[in-house]
Amino acid sequence: MGNNVPDTSLFFYGTAWYLAFLFSTTLHEASHALVALKLGDDTAHRGGQVTLDPIPHIQREPVGMVVVPIVSYLLGGWMIGWASAPYDPEWAGRNPGAPPSWPWPGQLPTCSSVSPPPS
Repeated sequence: MGNNVPDTSLFFYGTAWYLAFLFSTTLHEASHALVALKLGDDTAHRGGQVTLDPIPHIQREPVGMVVVPIVSYLLGGWMIGWASAPYDPEWAGRNPGAPPSWPWPGQLPTCSSVSPPPS
């Protein structure tokens, strides 16, 4: 007789990975949005992206924040996904020195919130 009990570790690790993904991606995008606001582009702020609440980020990118991470975990045992914060390209064109600084604020929270999985 076979064991028909599902492996619960898949569910628990998947849930933990998804929560870490959700937290780090939301923090990453909120950091970009906050810096853009401080530099004068309020597009992401008006879109509700300057927040640690993952709901506005999920609403903006449901495929990258929900579907792809879960499917990639179920099919491959790892997670990948994405999110984005809107910006005004016209504002960026008028302020050419500001947009190159936007990527850096997203990297620090992402790197500091990720830790290796347990062995």
